[in-house]
Amino acid sequence: MLNYKEDFTLLGLPETATADQIKRAYFVKAKAVHPDTSDIQDNRQFIELQNAYERLIYESKFGKIHESDPRNNPQSPEYWDLRKRPPKSEAEKQKEQAYEEKRKIIEKQLLRRMAIGIVLGLWFGTIFPALFVGSGEQVDLCVCDKCILKRVRSNPSTSYILKDVVERRQS
Repeated sequence: MLNYKEDFTLLGLPETATADQIKRAYFVKAKAVHPDTSDIQDNRQFIELQNAYERLIYESKFGKIHESDPRNNPQSPEYWDLRKRPPKSEAEKQKEQAYEEKRKIIEKQLLRRMAIGIVLGLWFGTIFPALFVGSGEQVDLCVCDKCILKRVRSNPSTSYILKDVVERRQS
């Protein structure tokens, strides 16, 4: 328990205190600095007090730190409880909130650009070409074999020209 000297001083106890003495001292101090019962707006003191209490009680329960201690095993919850992040300050919260807002704006811009790209792709890929193909107007084109092959090779979807040419030649 000598590893936690600052925890003992925070609770106002000697380093030889027992678990019962630690509990009593914690409850007395907790009543004084608890955010619900005191006028103190900042609850950092209470959180520090609570963390110190948990460390000291845990140390009194498991004894000195050794390899079989759950605090040294990353697969145990105690390992991660000791490594909790401290509460964020107002500046950190504002910075994080500004980052989130900026990220949301960028995400909205990206979605807008994607939607515009999809609409343009749909327009130029299917609708725009359909305006010119099969307009219903018959255009007299050259019906020689050379011109027909050239038109079909340049646009295979115009194979309907072959049908028209075959019908014209037969009549």
